[in-house]
Amino acid sequence: MQSNKNKYVEIVNELKQFTYDRSINAKNLKDLGYIVKSLIKDATEIVPKRKKNIPEDSHLKSHFGGQPYFEKGEQWPTKNGSDNFEFIFQIFNTGNINLPENIKLIQFYYDFENYPYDESAFIKIYEQINVANNIVIKKPEWHSEKNYCEIEYVAKKSLPDIDLGIDEATIYYQIVKNLNVDFNFCSQLGGYPKKLQTEASPKNKDFQLLFQIDSESEAGLMWSDCGLVYAFYNKKTKETIFDIRFC
Repeated sequence: MQSNKNKYVEIVNELKQFTYDRSINAKNLKDLGYIVKSLIKDATEIVPKRKKNIPEDSHLKSHFGGQPYFEKGEQWPTKNGSDNFEFIFQIFNTGNINLPENIKLIQFYYDFENYPYDESAFIKIYEQINVANNIVIKKPEWHSEKNYCEIEYVAKKSLPDIDLGIDEATIYYQIVKNLNVDFNFCSQLGGYPKKLQTEASPKNKDFQLLFQIDSESEAGLMWSDCGLVYAFYNKKTKETIFDIRFC
């Protein structure tokens, strides 16, 4: 099976041929469209919907803000006893969103005092949950109050950003448009990470995008003036990698 890397090279070479000598015809463009289409990944857009009131059972819902889910014996997360990790969001795996099957619940915490360093993030994964054992742990006194938003999901298609010249990019994005794939910045589960200035994907291709979180005004989140946070997940080792990009 042809690797994605080889497909990228083929796409770039075909686009350069068209740009430089105009020898590619409609059939070639159609064939190139098939190559691009084969790269499509399913993704799930995360849409925060702000609510006026925080329900008492917010810890049992997928949401931004509100209370995180905990089970008996757990404590508020910390790495070294001094990190001020604020709860950002949690998502329960409904089975029809782009989360690995073994992940039943994912939570994201962030230390804004340590912003923007990679170690500022805490990604918590539950492979099993027992709601009968759930408890509520009040947020620490230093925790800022975030906007409470419940989450809506939108199925979407995702394609990679490929480094191209202006002329080649024009053709590529026309093909992408014909495939009904948009390149808008958004928060999402799965798919390809949206490139912001530089490539965010880890060199180790066993790590695939777990989630990408855009600046979300509804949830009161702003990663600098314009930024994205990324979490990548290795299904084999069950490790996560965090990254943040902003401009």
